[in-house]
Amino acid sequence: MGKALKPTAHSQKVQFDSPSQFEQAVFKAIDLYRSLEQQKVLDRTYAAWKGAPKQTPTDQHLYGNPDACFTLVEFSDFECPFCKSFHQTLKRLVDSSEGLVNWQFTSLPLHNPTSQQEAEAAECVAEVKGNPGFWVFANEVFTHTRSNGGGVPDMESLLRTTGVNVALHQECLRTGKVKVVIDKAMQEARALGVDGTPATLVIDHLSGKKQIVSGAQPPQVIAAVIQKMMQEATRQDIQAGKVSQQKTARLN
Repeated sequence: MGKALKPTAHSQKVQFDSPSQFEQAVFKAIDLYRSLEQQKVLDRTYAAWKGAPKQTPTDQHLYGNPDACFTLVEFSDFECPFCKSFHQTLKRLVDSSEGLVNWQFTSLPLHNPTSQQEAEAAECVAEVKGNPGFWVFANEVFTHTRSNGGGVPDMESLLRTTGVNVALHQECLRTGKVKVVIDKAMQEARALGVDGTPATLVIDHLSGKKQIVSGAQPPQVIAAVIQKMMQEATRQDIQAGKVSQQKTARLN
């Protein structure tokens, strides 16, 4: 038999005045355990989107290296089934680009009123939880939506999964200020001739060239556009931006 443990100098004997006090202590311990487990899940969820910088210029929803040579400005709709699959395509492309490419998400709600409501919810998550929170929430919406206007079964549950303070989020929605952000994005889309989702504006920051790619294209198509832009750039521009064909090849 093992030896009995002796109390240490720091040991304290816990005493309870009543059975109810004991029960309260047990419930408190259980709540603490659940809270710690939920935090672990939340940490893992955010770790999957660690490529989202905490600070972004002009509050853009940016994923990837802020100083990347190329930006993919995606016009997307949370209720668009093609956007749902394309979301992971762009993530894999950016993750494999070694900082060459970043991704900017722009809401273009078309399956209304559900798409508009989800876009507003995402904008308010960005205000409450910052840029990383936006990306985690966006992924949760795409994961759980029934698409084509069907929406998500429980929006509040998604907010809690993202670690959002629901009261602060509701206050943000009540102000109506995020509608201005979405209206501006829709105006930008119309100016570019974009009237469907997903659509991706590929921007070469070295040459200033831009090209629209329509539809949920495979990553090879986006990579081909980037390669073409690089080939058309001057050698001086390429050297200044430290762009290599080898890095671009990894996008395929």
